[in-house]
Amino acid sequence: MAAKLTRKGLDQISPILLPCILLLKDKNACLLREIDIDKDRAVIQLPETGGEEVLSIEALEAMYVGYLFLVKQQYRGDMGLDVHLHDSRTHWLIQTLKDSAPIYRDALIASVLVNLFALVSPLFIMNVYDKVVPNLAFESLWVLAIGAGIAYIFDLIMRQLRAYLIDVAGKKVDIIVSSRLFAKAIGIPLEKRSPSIGGMARQLGEF
Repeated sequence: MAAKLTRKGLDQISPILLPCILLLKDKNACLLREIDIDKDRAVIQLPETGGEEVLSIEALEAMYVGYLFLVKQQYRGDMGLDVHLHDSRTHWLIQTLKDSAPIYRDALIASVLVNLFALVSPLFIMNVYDKVVPNLAFESLWVLAIGAGIAYIFDLIMRQLRAYLIDVAGKKVDIIVSSRLFAKAIGIPLEKRSPSIGGMARQLGEF
């Protein structure tokens, strides 16, 4: 709701401005619901009683201080829906994938690291047979084992991180695509909509 304080006489209040809030003497106020100057009749509602009361224009004029609040319902559109309906710079599905591109990029980096860590096992075995076993180099074996263990730990972390990122990206795309499909369905012109509401709802549900 939006309210605006203005100064008007009772004879200047148009019916299209009703209801409005009149400021009265003694710091009181009332809701003016109807006013008819020709019939000398005004319908007000006091906050104390809550019910309607019919007064003459003269009686109301005696209490009225000359100021009133014009009250109207303020429209607030759905900004997200407006963006979906009017943003035509690029295809909505491509834009959705672009919005999730950083997440997919991080998942790709994690996948590359996982593939690199997969080389740890053959390299470890090769070095053990080529360097450790012939020379009985147990110190080198410990170093290789510790390095391989650290690599396996990072491999596990990267696998978990990759799964988490793909899951997050999938949920994000699913939510955005669902909301944009709904917005597109709401924005279909009436002449192009299906005559069957149930059929349209079923098709939207299938998407």
